[in-house]
Amino acid sequence: MKSISGKQFCKILEQKGWVLKRIKGSHHIYEKDRLEEIYSGVTGKGIE
Repeated sequence: MKSISGKQFCKILEQKGWVLKRIKGSHHIYEKDRLEEIYSGVTGKGIE
């Protein structure tokens, strides 16, 4: 599996309809259809 950066991951979420609700520290809280999910990661490093 190819690794992607945190920024790329966030961009993909937004393209899929997720909306960034708020950021607290390294936690990015996204919402879609009243479902809330937390992405906890560094937006500058790669993830797998």
